[in-house]
Amino acid sequence: MRRYPMHHKKRWTSVFNKAAYAPLRKDFEHHITSVVEAMTLAQNFIAQSQPQCWANSLFQGTRWGIINNNIAESWNSWVRSARSLPFVGMLDSIRQQVMSMMNERREKSEKIGSKLCPKQENKLALSYMASRRLQCNQSSVSMFEVLDRNDSVERYKKTYEEPINPVPTHDMNVVQNNPQTEIIPPTTSVQPGRPKKRRFESQQVKQSKKCGRCGHLGHNRRSCKEALP
Repeated sequence: MRRYPMHHKKRWTSVFNKAAYAPLRKDFEHHITSVVEAMTLAQNFIAQSQPQCWANSLFQGTRWGIINNNIAESWNSWVRSARSLPFVGMLDSIRQQVMSMMNERREKSEKIGSKLCPKQENKLALSYMASRRLQCNQSSVSMFEVLDRNDSVERYKKTYEEPINPVPTHDMNVVQNNPQTEIIPPTTSVQPGRPKKRRFESQQVKQSKKCGRCGHLGHNRRSCKEALP
């Protein structure tokens, strides 16, 4: 009887995890092949386990909808000042920040007299003002037939009825890759120090320095040479 390398349990567990989470079928087959080559009896076991139910690359349905990290980005931006602190200090800073936020919103909610939140009240008011321009027929006390809806299928089709044709390429010269004329990206090096946490704005307005001695712009108190009365 052949002895299989069960003493490498952690290694084969890692290989199975890589096969299960592999996004492409070729990656799944690569990891499974390494398992089958080491343990031939595992081939029947894997086939009978229905890999399409546990392998990411073989899943036949829609496993996820829309995935984004907007919530994580908002949270990281909100606690940016606490992220550089030590672990205990970071937790205490976030605790105080959440506590202050909860208290601020609690006090603000006590001053709201409407049935809906202010943002939803504004949206409802805007929808009400827009609906006043619509023509409708009253069919009962509480039911109306709207005649000129802006989101009708006819208006939607009219918005996108003009075609946009692709750019023809049959009469264009084919550019051959030439190693001598190939443009490669410049070599870069990692700058020393901690990376910036804030993103650079597209346009920045530079503020002029104001002297605290004479009150003029363009210099500070140390370099001030204005004669004072």
